[in-house]
Amino acid sequence: MDPPHAFFSLQTAWGKTSFDVRRRMLQYVQDYVTEHQQEICVVASRDTGKTIGAKIAVINETLKSIVGANEQAVEREATAVRDSEERIGNVLEEFGGMTERLLKSAEQFRGEGESIKNEVMESMVQLQFQDRVGQILSHVVKSIGDLTANAAGMVAGGEEVVTDEAAADYLAGIAQSYTTDEQRRIHEGAAAAAAAPQAAEFF
Repeated sequence: MDPPHAFFSLQTAWGKTSFDVRRRMLQYVQDYVTEHQQEICVVASRDTGKTIGAKIAVINETLKSIVGANEQAVEREATAVRDSEERIGNVLEEFGGMTERLLKSAEQFRGEGESIKNEVMESMVQLQFQDRVGQILSHVVKSIGDLTANAAGMVAGGEEVVTDEAAADYLAGIAQSYTTDEQRRIHEGAAAAAAAPQAAEFF
């Protein structure tokens, strides 16, 4: 491989190394130069008029500057990693807190929804009861009115005694107009039964 190609190959490989690897390699070069400074100075002094000590000082300062720059870069990279880890931790902690608050809110909403549902069901049952009572009272009032009218008609017709057949027909007519099971049971002589719990129904 010719020198230019070899140089570019090494340059590419060097560019792929980490800051830590570069720092160690440059430290090795510095140690090598220091250990072999006499030989290096003899070779270097052949081309220039500088003293050996001056050349060694320049090389050492250059290497120290490079090593220092690499160490600063490594430190900046480590600081950036620490900052990123801290930010990620804060985000995860905040997300966890938000999730916990959402779960508590959902549980509270479920409890309130169940309470509202129970209140609505109770209100519907009460409305149903009131509606049935109203139906029964309306029917009672109508029956009393019909009975009064029938009695007045009988008196006007000269009838003084109500026969069993007429009474049975009258009661049968009333029974056909009942709208609830409770009315039918009472009509048949059964005691009024306690209303069994049931789901709310719309009329």
